[in-house]
Amino acid sequence: MPKMLEAWEFITQRPELLAEWTLRHLWIVFVANGIAVIFGMVLGLYITGKGREHTADTALYLAEITMTIPSLALFGLLMLLLDSMGLKAIGFLPAVIALIVYGQLPILRNTYTAVRQIEPAIIEAGKGVGMNERQLLLKVKLPLAVPVIMAGLIWRRFIEKRKERSRLLSALSSPRVQTAFLPWRGTTTSKLPSPLS
Repeated sequence: MPKMLEAWEFITQRPELLAEWTLRHLWIVFVANGIAVIFGMVLGLYITGKGREHTADTALYLAEITMTIPSLALFGLLMLLLDSMGLKAIGFLPAVIALIVYGQLPILRNTYTAVRQIEPAIIEAGKGVGMNERQLLLKVKLPLAVPVIMAGLIWRRFIEKRKERSRLLSALSSPRVQTAFLPWRGTTTSKLPSPLS
């Protein structure tokens, strides 16, 4: 209880900092979700092409594997990789990458499934009226696949718990995080300085 009171006192005394963190959090979510949707749909449409069945199986398999990686382990791996490339290993970049990785499975799978389940007769009818591959994609496949793709986006809500943990870990890994909020991670340690500060 004292820790909760300490956190509440911090919120009431530093509302401008809380607002800054909230806006930063929303920006991370907006950027990560936008990139995840675009990348997942483009890749999902690509692997539906003829002769790409093996590529599709590999992509879906890798997307399923990423869902089994613990958030903390993924952040540790990203920090090592980004640091080895000379990029910023703490903060915005690893948080966005982690959220993109965790959001790929439902988008990729539903995009692939939606396009593959379109009746071949409909596609043949489009070809029969002289449509090329691009016209078939934009005027036939995508309009018919949108409901299933949207279902994949809605299904992402069921993995928000994992993504929330990822965002929390990214915040806790920041050297600027204040110790007043650290008790909310469910630990009983009274002093929790950032190990990366």
